[in-house]
Amino acid sequence: MWQFHGTLPDGAEDVLRAVVEWTGAPACVASVHDSDVALVSGLAPGGDEWDVWLNLRIAAEMLDRPLAELDASVPAGARHALSWARSAGVGDGADATVIEKVLRSHEIFVEELFDAFLDRLGFPAAVDPEAS
Repeated sequence: MWQFHGTLPDGAEDVLRAVVEWTGAPACVASVHDSDVALVSGLAPGGDEWDVWLNLRIAAEMLDRPLAELDASVPAGARHALSWARSAGVGDGADATVIEKVLRSHEIFVEELFDAFLDRLGFPAAVDPEAS
């Protein structure tokens, strides 16, 4: 997992496409806004794309869209994200309903929700290279 603070030199979608092309592996990027809300986008080498919002209520307010509209996209988003995780070699024991629950939950800091999302998709914890 790479972490970047600040504005990406290219848009998040361009960076995501470049990472998938460079690695030949599925990748995702979370565009986090003030630690309140995140748009998570994923891409697989075959071109399968998906995106989900974290902290739906805040996303609905930010986008000026009804919460019910964003909530209606949760089941499909969970299925697509789980399919993507399986294409990355993880997620065999993951359950789409658990992913949906994470997508419908709220955390003060959306970064914690992103970590929970990756955990529920079956990804191993990232290793902190600076930890002793």
